[in-house]
Amino acid sequence: MNSKVLIRDFQRLGSGTKLVFFGGLLALVSAFFPWYQMERVESLDFRIQTIPDVSSGFTKFPIFGFLSVIFAIAALILFVQHFFGTRKSFGITHGKAWAFLGAQSVFTLMIALFVLSSEMQSIPSAQLRFGLFLSLFSHLLILFGGYVEEKSRQKSETIASLSPQPGTYGGFHIQPEEPEAHYEQLSLSDADAGRKPVLR
Repeated sequence: MNSKVLIRDFQRLGSGTKLVFFGGLLALVSAFFPWYQMERVESLDFRIQTIPDVSSGFTKFPIFGFLSVIFAIAALILFVQHFFGTRKSFGITHGKAWAFLGAQSVFTLMIALFVLSSEMQSIPSAQLRFGLFLSLFSHLLILFGGYVEEKSRQKSETIASLSPQPGTYGGFHIQPEEPEAHYEQLSLSDADAGRKPVLR
């Protein structure tokens, strides 16, 4: 497929789908950035030196980094399917799936933030680095992108259900208006003024 065609098709995607794409890529990259740093004391040439010990998402508590990458890869796989025309996976719309993956990732990273912050209380030199916050931001993009995509899909379905449906011969099915019921107006001077109104 031509690269120009791919770029054109990408530009036609909804804003929510684009947020998921950029959020997934950013989540993959941020897992390799520094998440946590502490000062390690070592003796070198009979001198005590402090050496910064920087941890990425895969070193200090690797479970959090691996989960972040797995959720990001799953979101990108759904993006590829969505890009080539598939709108559901295992009976679930991609908007709902992205929102679920983003929510799970944010929950996981909030636990990582709590664990690392608790460890910082016993290690004065420890500090959180920007990689953790960048990863949290990228998964928030996936969550918000899934929400936007799902709302856009529901709006499109609502508009489609309200539009006229094509008829058998190329026309449109128009629901005829039902005639209003009215009563025959009687004059008091009529001989049969006492009769009941007749429904036409």
